[in-house]
Amino acid sequence: MGLDLLTTAETISGDTEQAQVCVFPASLEQSRYWILQQLEPASTASNMAIAFRLEGLVDDAIVERCIRELTLRHEALRTVFRIIDGELSQVIGDEPRFSFRISDLRSLAADEARDRAEALIHEHSEVRIDLAAGPVFFVHLIHLTEQDHFLAFTIHHIACDGWSNGVLVRDFAEMYAGFREDRPAALPPLPFQFADFTVWQQQWQDSEEAAAALAFWREHIRRDMPAVDLPTDRPRSASKSGPGQIESLLLSPELNAKLRAYCRQNDATMHQVLLAAFEGVLSRYADQTEFLLGSTIANRTQAGMEHVVGRFAHPQVILADVQGDPSFRDLVRRVAEWSAKSYAHQDLPFSRLMEAFQLDQSGAGSQFLQVYFVYQKAFMQPQQAGALRIVPRPSVSGGVNFDLLVSVVERTEGPRLQMEYNTALFDGSRIRRLIEMYARVLEAAMDADMLRV
Repeated sequence: MGLDLLTTAETISGDTEQAQVCVFPASLEQSRYWILQQLEPASTASNMAIAFRLEGLVDDAIVERCIRELTLRHEALRTVFRIIDGELSQVIGDEPRFSFRISDLRSLAADEARDRAEALIHEHSEVRIDLAAGPVFFVHLIHLTEQDHFLAFTIHHIACDGWSNGVLVRDFAEMYAGFREDRPAALPPLPFQFADFTVWQQQWQDSEEAAAALAFWREHIRRDMPAVDLPTDRPRSASKSGPGQIESLLLSPELNAKLRAYCRQNDATMHQVLLAAFEGVLSRYADQTEFLLGSTIANRTQAGMEHVVGRFAHPQVILADVQGDPSFRDLVRRVAEWSAKSYAHQDLPFSRLMEAFQLDQSGAGSQFLQVYFVYQKAFMQPQQAGALRIVPRPSVSGGVNFDLLVSVVERTEGPRLQMEYNTALFDGSRIRRLIEMYARVLEAAMDADMLRV
């Protein structure tokens, strides 16, 4: 039986006498997520769900104090969104806003408690978040035994990105240790908040640099370029979002060693080599030689951003060119050339490019946002909070706004291939075959990179 504790402080409304608020313009990425929710209010596809195992004795009151402190430290976690004077705005309260729930499963048998905890974590990933009313930050603490617990966070993507998840777990660990040891948390001061970044972004969009970036993208990306048209197990619906599931595969140590040696010998990055292999797989699988993929740019280019929670990340377009039956080595070279050019213009928000092309940013026909490829270091690392050990656990999907997201995550045990997919379109068996095909292509390319892709 769970105990729900909803911390709301004062209700934020247009009457500033009820609560102290600050109002800032919304970023372009926040506006895109707002539109998605207006189109499908019941969808949970924009939820970001993460969870951790807590090993050791846990003090419930200190966990809740840490969550309060997290929302006080990071304004994005206590922000709601309103239309003010015809524009979407961030409305930032000065009091913490979050949902905190505790479930105690210690009276259950071990297997039953484990199964129930897994079900609760998945249920928590699908909580409905009202962006206008808030909160955008939901926390669930689950006790399995005196020494074994889960802590699950579900945050709307409008307030958070993958990098932010790493910030949250590091901050939480240091806050928990500080409260246990009766000392201030040793956290770096934040030079600014996410809302300050949105003001800078608005000003930057009127700059010559922004105009040059837009000109670059318009020159290289045609409005009629096709996205990847993957074979599906079921027909598409009008809805862009759908239920999600994740399949993953850890690359063998032998293949990992071959990949790193190949990168050194060919002056390439792991990102470039892994992306080239994926483009080759998609070209064969979808029978296309030129197509668009999505990626995600961290967009934290200014000093101090590395410690701030917020939706800094935005999509970036990858132009996949597999024309002319290239060898794997040639394809890696093409990927490297594209990466160098596109990263030089990464500050342009994807939504600005969509506006320039007069394309729908949210509907099922949004051609740039069907298949993503992301390579990243694991943002969430194990932490020690005094005697309490905090260990990230595998991700769960609260839903998706795309067909397929392929993530290659660098972990201590090696690169893990992870495919998050729309279960309304694909069977798990198809995605498992696809991920195995990807691994086989990587093996073959490392053995003979002059093979035609």
